[in-house]
Amino acid sequence: LYRQQPTEYYYEQLFKSHIALMDLDAAVMKLLAAGPRVKVRGDELTLVAGGRTLQLTDRRALAPDRPLEGTLWVVGSVVTADTTMGEFGGAVASVLFRDGIAEVSGGCNTGSAVAAVGESTIRFGLLGLTKRACRQSTMELEFMVAVVLQGTVTYRIVSDELTLLNGENGLVLTAAADA
Repeated sequence: LYRQQPTEYYYEQLFKSHIALMDLDAAVMKLLAAGPRVKVRGDELTLVAGGRTLQLTDRRALAPDRPLEGTLWVVGSVVTADTTMGEFGGAVASVLFRDGIAEVSGGCNTGSAVAAVGESTIRFGLLGLTKRACRQSTMELEFMVAVVLQGTVTYRIVSDELTLLNGENGLVLTAAADA
């Protein structure tokens, strides 16, 4: 290991992780090729063959999807056509869906919009925000939040992560611990 040069240490760790994943892939393929016994019990799937056992648990049992409504969703990253950004100079933006309304904190300004929630889409009405001036990084975050939260947006929830996509722009949000 090269502790004086963190980038080399990182690449060595990354390489070891990649090798470990390749070893895991090979072991799983070997188990599957051996024609394993399959047992399903509740949320668990167990495969047994050649003295090897692989036990899998449904992700939803370990980390269930959070509800869209009533959960405070905090913006973790902003997605555009060619980049993903996740640092906003300490600014925090969030969305709370409640009773057909999206309550929005853009990082500096606050407001709301009507939000008609469908199975995989949300149709936002006009987003009204207060008009305070803030730091540039905060205003950039707020601008992207406003760009995404207009018109019809597709959404997907996996565990405690909400992804909102509006064309090539999007937000990746995480459920706040206490909402």
